[in-house]
Amino acid sequence: MLEAKLAPLVLLVEDTPDIRELYADALRDDGLRVEVAADGVEGVEKAIALRPAVILMDFNMPRLDGLSAAHRLKQDARTRSIPVILSTSEVMHTQAQQAGCAFLGKPCSLAALVAAVQEQLRP
Repeated sequence: MLEAKLAPLVLLVEDTPDIRELYADALRDDGLRVEVAADGVEGVEKAIALRPAVILMDFNMPRLDGLSAAHRLKQDARTRSIPVILSTSEVMHTQAQQAGCAFLGKPCSLAALVAAVQEQLRP
């Protein structure tokens, strides 16, 4: 019997509901599985529990910002190898790199969003 291969899981951490829905739909349309979180605390918890293939995380969020959440994930042996893409409208490219993360500027096209995630999924 052939086993069906599951599509990679992307954890989308975004506090703005409309953007979260738009991004999740674009990623699902690309054939990816998507789990969402509304802030950095929930994002860290879900990352540890689900071990997604990629994490796409907003920079500015309540309770725990994206950079602080990324630092926590990179310090935890269970999640340190998961690629993280930090996304913001602010110029935070250097801080994202220092945290060991990729960077995606906002606003971005849905094609750029999907391309950034796919880049991180490449072996």
